[in-house]
This record gives sequence, structure tokens and C-alpha cells, in this order.
Amino acid sequence: MFVKFTPFIYKGVLQLPVYLGQVQELEVADICLTCFITLEYALTALPEVLKSVQSLTLDVPLQLPSPGLMENPYQFCQLKNLKLLLLHSSEDVDNILSLAYFLRAAPLLEELEIHFNFSRYIKAKRWHDRSLLKCQYKHLRCIRITGFKGIRGQAEFLAHTVENAHALEVLTIETTNKIGPPPNRADHFGGRIAKSCLEGKLSPKTSLHILTG
Repeated sequence: MFVKFTPFIYKGVLQLPVYLGQVQELEVADICLTCFITLEYALTALPEVLKSVQSLTLDVPLQLPSPGLMENPYQFCQLKNLKLLLLHSSEDVDNILSLAYFLRAAPLLEELEIHFNFSRYIKAKRWHDRSLLKCQYKHLRCIRITGFKGIRGQAEFLAHTVENAHALEVLTIETTNKIGPPPNRADHFGGRIAKSCLEGKLSPKTSLHILTG
């Protein structure tokens, strides 16, 4: 007999202490890992354990590879809602586009929420459109991003995702942090970068909200 957890909540280090056979009917998972993990680990180990999860919250310090250097055969086959609370090091800021692999691993994803929190202030670099190969996110309807500072990797990820999410209904971008230390002042630079990288990519049917204070 399978055990159904609603929801499954875990806070700890790398390994999830759950026997795989017990979570076949798991639908909701809230996972907080306290040490850095790689994107490869997140997209191989977690789909194996959380095969039936439909709503996943992942609070992790995450190391990112360079975009285009990773192949992943694993999928969150039933995942519809994904919330990422992310801490990155300064070495990862140019690799944020690699977060698109989460979307590729979740073909039924409808709602995406990402909260950025960099380990220290990072000066934004000028962005350019360094896209991954095209991949349609057919079911993605709602995106919310907080802590958007206009950093190159953030802008690339935003442009790539919106360009490939033709069913997108609502896009909300907030330049202030929702996790980590509060800002000292409004960040209008991030808002300007968001508008710039969305130019010509956003459907007129999409409701756009950019919040800078």
C-alpha cells in the first residue's frame, strides 16, 4: 500500500530521507536544502523521488552550469506549479539562463514563481540575447519573478521564457527582494531592463506588471 503525504515537507542536506515507494501518490512537496546543490542534481535526483508531484516549492542555494552544456533525460511528468527560492553565488550570475532546464523538465508546467536572492550585491552587466535552443512551454500561463535586478542572466532567462510561452496570460516582475535583506531604495534599473528584453517578445494578450518599489 502506498503512503500519500499531503504535503511532504523536508528541510535538511542533500539526500531526501524518503523511500521511493512511499511517495508514488505525493502531489505537494516543499523542500528546503541548506547546502549548495548543482542544477544537475536537482533535475536528476528530485524527479526520480517526486514522480507524481504537481506542486513543488524548492528553497535551495543552487550552482548553475553554463547554458547549453547540460542534457537531462529526467522529467517532472505531472508538475504544474513550481516555486523556486534561490540563493546564487556571484559566479553564477551569468548562468541564470540555465534555469530554463527546469521548464524543459516539466512539460505540463502552468505556473512559475522565482524569488532571487544573491549572496551579495552584484553590479548588473549589459545583457544580450544568448538564447538556448527553442523549446515551447505550451501550458505556461503565469510567471512571477522577484529580485529582478536586470542582471544579464536574469534578462536572458526572462526573454527566453516569454518568447517560448505562447499561452502566457500574466507576467509579474518585481525588482525588490522577497527573500533576503530588504532594499534600501526602489530599483528602477531592473524595471527598465525588463521592458527592454521583453520588447517584441510579449503577446498583446499577456497582462504585464512591473513593480519597482
